[in-house]
Amino acid sequence: SKIPGAGFGVFYNHPLFSVVSKATYIKRDEYRSTVNFSSGTETVRPTVSYDIETICWTTDIVATPFKNFNLHFLFTLQAPKYKNYAGTVNFVSEDPIAYNFNDNTVTGVSKVLMEIDPSYQWKNLRVWASARYFSKEYANLTNSLHFKGRWETFAGLNYNFNKNLERGATFVNLLNQ
Repeated sequence: SKIPGAGFGVFYNHPLFSVVSKATYIKRDEYRSTVNFSSGTETVRPTVSYDIETICWTTDIVATPFKNFNLHFLFTLQAPKYKNYAGTVNFVSEDPIAYNFNDNTVTGVSKVLMEIDPSYQWKNLRVWASARYFSKEYANLTNSLHFKGRWETFAGLNYNFNKNLERGATFVNLLNQ
């Protein structure tokens, strides 16, 4: 498998915040998987080979607007597409059927990702939260079925007793998503 890629980015550092923004191109060839194809009377599972290509833009911001407070924000736009994903399926009892998934969005991958992570440190106690957003994800190769966008939320407390002992509590799914 070959994985060519290229990227270009910029950054800016300031005492109150830092920003890193990067555009990236990545392609990987020779993915192999077994896929189920069904006709009216039978199912076949051929091994197929395909490529994936994406263009992505990511911006990462870390801000410290006041003492002991930290805010991390990550934003990603991406366009993962199948390439060279076409062929013919040979059924025993029917004529061969052609398939073509070229330029369809890769299944299980969101086009928009966001992460927001505030935290506050007071002496040995750190209070933090995290919210992650995943946009619509396709559930099948034809892109006819999808899962709607969703948030994943977490929060927690961490207390450092000393450099070797820390206790923490984490709360999951705060928004009941």
